[in-house]
Amino acid sequence: ITYAHEEMEKRLLQWIKEKQQAGGALTETIICEKARMLYVELLKQNPGPSADETPAEEFKASRGWLDNFKKRTGYAACNCNFLSDCIFCFLL
Repeated sequence: ITYAHEEMEKRLLQWIKEKQQAGGALTETIICEKARMLYVELLKQNPGPSADETPAEEFKASRGWLDNFKKRTGYAACNCNFLSDCIFCFLL
């Protein structure tokens, strides 16, 4: 995983927690869109990414990426799709 991906996932996880604490329900589509936005912002902030970075237009925030993100962050354990009323997710 590259710096931009790692940083994007950290920021995304924080954003998810903030949305959940505010009482908002999140869909996987919304989360993927936010991931793409964060990734593009990070690449703009750090021009000239390393050869290992995926170009912004190639980062799709696909279902496969989301499934892996959920596993890496512990959300996969409850399979709740990030709904705000999930006790497990709220505690993450």
